Amino acid sequence: MQSKVIRFSSQTLVPTDAHDGKGEVLFRRVLTQDDGSAFDFVDMTIVPPGCSVGLHTHEAEEEEHYFIFAGRGVMVLDDKTVTVQAGDLVVNRPGGTHSLENPGPLPLKMVVWQATRRTP
Repeated sequence: MQSKVIRFSSQTLVPTDAHDGKGEVLFRRVLTQDDGSAFDFVDMTIVPPGCSVGLHTHEAEEEEHYFIFAGRGVMVLDDKTVTVQAGDLVVNRPGGTHSLENPGPLPLKMVVWQATRRTP
């Protein structure tokens, strides 16, 4: 894989149902292992006001991260509910359960990436 810059502003995001959440989330998968990345995927994502990523559980080897760079939201992380905002990095532990809702008036914008732990 060659080094490159991927601009959020130049991506065409498409609506999707995110783990049976409320409404539609906009996203674009911009990088995968097929591109030579060590990550399973890297997504650019917008959660519009009133929409959510539904509660879901990852496999025991999957660690997923959300970097929120605009907006605010409410996350369920396993058995806790926390408020997240621009500048936060959320670490969803391997095998963890989580959801994200945007109850606010502005879009929540984030980059999501996942890595799977590989056993030798």
